[in-house]
Amino acid sequence: MTCEAGCAARIEKKVAASEGIASSKVDFEGKTAYVSFNPSETSFDAIRATIEGLGGDYKVGEAKTNSP
Repeated sequence: MTCEAGCAARIEKKVAASEGIASSKVDFEGKTAYVSFNPSETSFDAIRATIEGLGGDYKVGEAKTNSP
């Protein structure tokens, strides 16, 4: 990403509005997004497509899960 607050807010808002998303937080400096979602309603690939579909230089790398 090449901009700070505006880019992070744009990504957070778009992801949060997607089906099955509980929360979305983007850490611009850490180049990380934290997304909580229901896997029966959406998937990592769908979230990746949403973010990368915003244009710009947004690229999604790997996913790490924090399952209980």
